Amino acid sequence: MIKQTLMGLADCLTERRFKRIKPRLFVLRLGAEMELFVELNLFGGVPTNNVGCDVGLTSGRSLSFAINALKSHGGHVYRQSTWRPDPFNTRCQVGHVCGWEPRTSLRISDYEEAGLVARFIADLDTHILPQATRCDDPSRYFELLGQDHRLFPWLHCNGAMRAAEFVFWGRELGKTQTELNSVLANYDARVRSRLGREAKDEDFIGAVAALYDSSRAYVE
Repeated sequence: MIKQTLMGLADCLTERRFKRIKPRLFVLRLGAEMELFVELNLFGGVPTNNVGCDVGLTSGRSLSFAINALKSHGGHVYRQSTWRPDPFNTRCQVGHVCGWEPRTSLRISDYEEAGLVARFIADLDTHILPQATRCDDPSRYFELLGQDHRLFPWLHCNGAMRAAEFVFWGRELGKTQTELNSVLANYDARVRSRLGREAKDEDFIGAVAALYDSSRAYVE
């Protein structure tokens, strides 16, 4: 049944203009800069009996900058070859928002195939996609990054990477570093929790800002 369920979910996402880029990963282009991802997660023993879902927002430019920032200033863990950044960091756990249980997933054995697909897509269409697709340009994405948004909270992301993306778009949009620091101070614990032990927590945001300045100087 899992194969048929995945096919049904994939068909529904394709109808909504998502492009399949991996067996369980789909992407929708939002404007010139932004992309919206849907990632299906399968787990739950043998046979597989649980389907979860993350929805992610990202911009290739700010994500690339954030990855470089973590490799340079986030600690040794980010310089190891075993670290593989996700295709998106700003994420929504659909099951958390929509009350899927257990473990924020839909249990296949609780549904007929068509019923699971219908529940999955109805929750995306009603609770997730209308708000996520509004974030179709960098200014809206920047605003979302600086909020503890109900759908895209700091709790479910890598706080250090989110901070780096926030700095990138803030500076691109003409914000001063002082303005950005005043927002990021609200999430200091979230940022520090994702840095390597040897990273200097108090220097990370300053180092990210300096990295942005040096990258812009190189371009100019």
